[in-house]
Amino acid sequence: MPDQPQAFDQPIRVLVLGGGAVSAEVLDWLLSEPLVKVVGVYDARADAPALVKARAQGIPVYHDLEQALASCAPCTAMNLTGNEMVDEVAAERLGAGSVIGGVEAQLFWRIVSRWRELKDAFAYQATHDALTRLPNRRMLTELALQEIRHAMRYREPLSIAVLDLDLFKQVNDLYGHAAGDAALVHAASTIRATLRRADIFGRWGGEEFLALFPKTPPEGAVRALGKALASLKDRPLAWKDHQIRLSFSAGVAGGVPEEGDAERRFDQWLAAADRALYQAKQRGRGQVCAA
Repeated sequence: MPDQPQAFDQPIRVLVLGGGAVSAEVLDWLLSEPLVKVVGVYDARADAPALVKARAQGIPVYHDLEQALASCAPCTAMNLTGNEMVDEVAAERLGAGSVIGGVEAQLFWRIVSRWRELKDAFAYQATHDALTRLPNRRMLTELALQEIRHAMRYREPLSIAVLDLDLFKQVNDLYGHAAGDAALVHAASTIRATLRRADIFGRWGGEEFLALFPKTPPEGAVRALGKALASLKDRPLAWKDHQIRLSFSAGVAGGVPEEGDAERRFDQWLAAADRALYQAKQRGRGQVCAA
């Protein structure tokens, strides 16, 4: 009779021994795993980081090792205390095969650390433009909706601007695509440096950028972008033996949004800003127009 595949109908019960910073990070990882159920966290210190996190998640915490083992059995104990005696006590209570400690625990921690690094890297790549390191279209959309909802709730002004680098195709055609990439990076860093820390600025796509100005009416955003435009014009890109002068055109929309659908309001303001951008281009480029 063929062996039946093992079904994981019940999650693995895990007791975390040790409440330090490492345990707190391991606890984060364990809580994200659907095949694991953390049944308790032990540490003699009441204010240990992992215990604080466990309490917030409604996970039982213990200050007595024997009580923790008795209350959580049957389970797998993960010993992150670095104390071999804890391994021995846990193995005596749960069985040797039910304890992860010593070198195994260190290896597990290294795996978790690498997993966190990769997770952070993937999250950054998913939300930031690889060339300019600015927020990308996906993240900008999420931030815009957050800001619109905030402005609706507190009846505050908010402005949205669409910026487009002028004659960007000529930069690529005359100096090559590497120069075009350098121009995008130069423009992005120059503009970002002139804006407030509270302002949000990112790459919308191609040579287009999007800016959000919280607590700022359209006329205030126009002034801010005017300063950014002057700064960019005063700082040409040094490319080999050339000084490449850059500028942008921008359209601004916004106000105090009425209560309602944030996505619909964003689409409306974005369309209005696009129309204002087209107007700025028609007027000769290198200027900022409000809807």
